[in-house]
Amino acid sequence: MDQEERLYLEFSTESPGPASHLMSRAAFKKQTLLGEMTVEEQRAAQQKLHEALPALPGIKTQPLTLGGVGCEWVQQHESHPDKMILYLHGGSWLMGNLIISRHGASLFAQAIPVPVLSVEYRLAPEHPFPAGLEDCRAVWDALLQEGYRPENIALLGDSAGGNLCLALIHLLLAEGAPLPCAVGLLSPVTDVSEKSTFQLCPPPLAFTQWQGKRQAIFDLYAQGHDLTDPLLSPVYGDLQGFPPLLIHVGGDESLAVDCAALAKKAHAQGVDAFCKIWREMFHDFTLAGPALRESRQSVAEMAEFFHYHLGCESTLSQRE
Repeated sequence: MDQEERLYLEFSTESPGPASHLMSRAAFKKQTLLGEMTVEEQRAAQQKLHEALPALPGIKTQPLTLGGVGCEWVQQHESHPDKMILYLHGGSWLMGNLIISRHGASLFAQAIPVPVLSVEYRLAPEHPFPAGLEDCRAVWDALLQEGYRPENIALLGDSAGGNLCLALIHLLLAEGAPLPCAVGLLSPVTDVSEKSTFQLCPPPLAFTQWQGKRQAIFDLYAQGHDLTDPLLSPVYGDLQGFPPLLIHVGGDESLAVDCAALAKKAHAQGVDAFCKIWREMFHDFTLAGPALRESRQSVAEMAEFFHYHLGCESTLSQRE
């Protein structure tokens, strides 16, 4: 890399251990199996998996409704009352609910003493674009109406949820609305256009069975909309004015190329944007849990990013 690239892009150099290789193989097998299932089967499989996961120690949850949308607080017993992370879960825009998103929310609630608010936005194909994005916007507006200050709210999203985070920022900027203080993205989908690496080298999870046909998930979500619309492919929009961005993505993902392209464009437009590509890691590896070294490290680095921008005390050194 040249000196300019080092300002927005980093490749991890540490070799993955045996546990990482084992989990990588399991993750790829899981994605392949899910890609061969119907939407309903995928949802049932994910639900069963996450219902079996043990709750992380020291975490409490509380359901609520904001802006007409189901949500859940996930937090330590002692948390900053006026700061928060708004979490938009992944799941290919087709899967996910408050049970499935609880594990990911809990990892960050453990790592930083602020409440994490998980959002159960509407899912495609029953509720295609822009329904889920509208739900996320409704929750954002409700939080401000409840008295939360935008500078005390950070956004976190993984995979399709990362896509929704970026789309939400585009939406808020276009309307001159207040913005969150920072955005953390885990394996986000930044581009679904025909020129994207995501489409040119689609992962197994990019497809599903729906109404008797194998279909691309982005088609089920977009359903005829222009795939270069920045609310679908955020990289196509003007990124000037975006809050600080930190992206973590696996080196074995086709998404890594698209994520680096977003970071490059954002940096060129004056955004404090940084993308870290993790050697030989798989999609959403950050959410694998405490047993995986790379997951622990990624959560810790992302938590430090939130610590800094939310103005919380931190024992970790801030990334230069």
